Amino acid sequence: MQSSHSNTCAVELFSDEECDRIVALGQLAPAVSSVPAGAGRIRRLTQRLCKVRQLPENDQTRWIYDRLRDRAMELNDEVWKFELDSVETLQFVSYGFLNHFARHMDSGVPALSRRKLTVSVQLSRSSDYGGGKLYIWSRNKDRTAPRTRGAAMFFPSHLWHRANPILWGTRLALVGWLKGKHALR
Repeated sequence: MQSSHSNTCAVELFSDEECDRIVALGQLAPAVSSVPAGAGRIRRLTQRLCKVRQLPENDQTRWIYDRLRDRAMELNDEVWKFELDSVETLQFVSYGFLNHFARHMDSGVPALSRRKLTVSVQLSRSSDYGGGKLYIWSRNKDRTAPRTRGAAMFFPSHLWHRANPILWGTRLALVGWLKGKHALR
């Protein structure tokens, strides 16, 4: 599967067995704050409510980074042509009942200005949860990310997007950003 609508690209990235491996690694990873940069406690509850664990690049995770980086570079060469040079530490994200991430962008503020591409990989089966759609606003065509396990949605980090509240079950995702030396190039 590859689906592209100018500003977003959905691709199959990981097999079911590979998703199981990623979930196992993610569940062992250290937890970090889910609070967006510069946000306080009140904003956290209204902006982002989920569990986040960091999945740094190491001998156990390198295959994940390599696959994600290679596919992102291919898509970038075809679609966006950004100057990319690195992948930020990946996040293993767990959304439970009523967890969400309100409409936001992944770049813009100075601390995040080098982010150019966002990727969200679906690690749960679509039957594991209700609600929780990842929605991306685009000037050409608004998109909902696929719920197929192992599918990845790539899109420019400056696009508005949100993860709707989970109504039942748990949604697991792997989220990352590809960065460049200079903002918006």
